[in-house]
Amino acid sequence: PNAPIVIFDDQFEAKTQEMLGIMYEAKGVGLAAPQIGLNEDVFVYNPSESKDWARVVCNPTITKYSEEIIVEEEGCLSLRSDHCAGQVARSTWIETQYQNELGQNVRRRLKGFEARVFQHEYDHLKGILCYDRFPPEDREAVRKSIEYLLELYPNDDAQIEP
Repeated sequence: PNAPIVIFDDQFEAKTQEMLGIMYEAKGVGLAAPQIGLNEDVFVYNPSESKDWARVVCNPTITKYSEEIIVEEEGCLSLRSDHCAGQVARSTWIETQYQNELGQNVRRRLKGFEARVFQHEYDHLKGILCYDRFPPEDREAVRKSIEYLLELYPNDDAQIEP
């Protein structure tokens, strides 16, 4: 499990700014700490083209999921999304609780693309990749790309099946 964020100081702010920089450089819309080797309960995201919309999410929970779902294609920076995208079903809206970069408690109801991004990054904190949610035909379509990525990984601790 990831360590909860308990100290919201200048060092933490620098870390989250670095995460946002990595996300923007990779042309992503979200980045979770485990994606960059940090076992911490934090992710950053920005569902907009404006950097003013950037969010830092610490110690999140999703308290409610809509029953209505929508299936759309998702990729992931961890899987080089240009080679490993597939269909993923997500709730159309969610209710969340988390702390922001200042440690303030936040409650929000998110919908549409922002809800999708939040659920995707939240999954990373729980050890789930979008690939784990792909239907069998999409998993098969990207299998060679996944196998190639696993070959590039020098350690033998990769978890192939969740």
